[in-house]
Amino acid sequence: MFFFIILTVSIPISAQITPQAVIEHMNQSLLSIEKGEYRAVYKSKSLLKADTNTHSGLVRYFKTGGGLGDTLARFVLWPAGGGPMQGSDGEVYFFVRKDSTVAVEQVRQKKGLITYISKGNALRSGVLSLPILTNRGHAPVDPEKWGIAQVGEFLLNDTIFIELLRRRAFPIGMKITPTAKDSMIYTEQWLLYPDTYTPRRIRTWADQQDGHVQFDETQYSPIRRLPDNASFEQAYDVQKMLTQGYHVEEMDQNRRRDKLEVALGDSIPDFIVRLETGDTLPLFTAFKQRYLVLDFWYRSCAPCNLAMPGLDRTARALNDKDVAIVGVNPIDKQYDVLIKQYKQKYGYSFFIAFTERATADRIKITGYPKLIVVNRLTRRVVHIEKGYSEESEKALLVLLETLLR
Repeated sequence: MFFFIILTVSIPISAQITPQAVIEHMNQSLLSIEKGEYRAVYKSKSLLKADTNTHSGLVRYFKTGGGLGDTLARFVLWPAGGGPMQGSDGEVYFFVRKDSTVAVEQVRQKKGLITYISKGNALRSGVLSLPILTNRGHAPVDPEKWGIAQVGEFLLNDTIFIELLRRRAFPIGMKITPTAKDSMIYTEQWLLYPDTYTPRRIRTWADQQDGHVQFDETQYSPIRRLPDNASFEQAYDVQKMLTQGYHVEEMDQNRRRDKLEVALGDSIPDFIVRLETGDTLPLFTAFKQRYLVLDFWYRSCAPCNLAMPGLDRTARALNDKDVAIVGVNPIDKQYDVLIKQYKQKYGYSFFIAFTERATADRIKITGYPKLIVVNRLTRRVVHIEKGYSEESEKALLVLLETLLR
């Protein structure tokens, strides 16, 4: 259920209103609500993924008034669909799941995630979006940064909202596809309730001008003021949650939680791969070369795509040598679509193969992209590379040429 609040805002919707004036009125409205709640629905699509990601939930927040060393209000989020309750007490970001033992995460403190969110640079689960959670004394949005925006009216569901629209172009330092242009067009559209000047909808687009568009949208209900006696402690009542089946455990931030990762000298099992031809074979049967360069990747992983042009250059440089360079995808299942995109559209010359996620887990692939060089005769790992850089690309070529000699 959505609730409306009424604030006294005399400014009319007019072409003569400056974007800075609109932002200042929005800031005034947001800063005036010390305790509030709202519902939000979030949608997003990455540059390389066609599917739209959605989240929704109820947020209840309480301005801290300072003193906790952070600029973020205390808040609790109840995601729709029974996901983990999330929130922050101003110092610690926590997750609470029912019927499991995970909850107060003290690893991310004031200089980590909380400060990052408080500056408006991130969304938590898509429905926590500053400037709504900013403490008093901190302007939620800088009006001067909206000087190039346009102010107008926008009709949505038979209601006229105040619209702020701005477009900016940014150079692309690292292209994630070979067809990307040299610049990205970034567009923002904010719709504000005409009576309260609080956000109704915030949309952003990032267009690389090559058919790949990143999209984010958050729709907000009007903010409902909470009673004066409402408190964060009532919303996040640990003792009450314990009686409702929750198990809350504080994680020891000093305890190391190292994950097992593939290491030099590890033996690689002979796993099943699906080849570009559609054939399904064991890895060491499909490829007979002395050395196998296995690059673990997936489609919507931007660093994976950044690494691929360098992988292609290495494959072309060693075309007649006793080495096979294979992009192993354990995540995506759109075999024909991906083969067409990466082999035909982008023209990559290295092999592409698919396997199961359980296989990557068994090999202890804990991050992407992860490149390992395997001696096929011994099936041992002789080289490991995380991520991508031009230096690592050059070093890999030198290593392979040395091994082949």
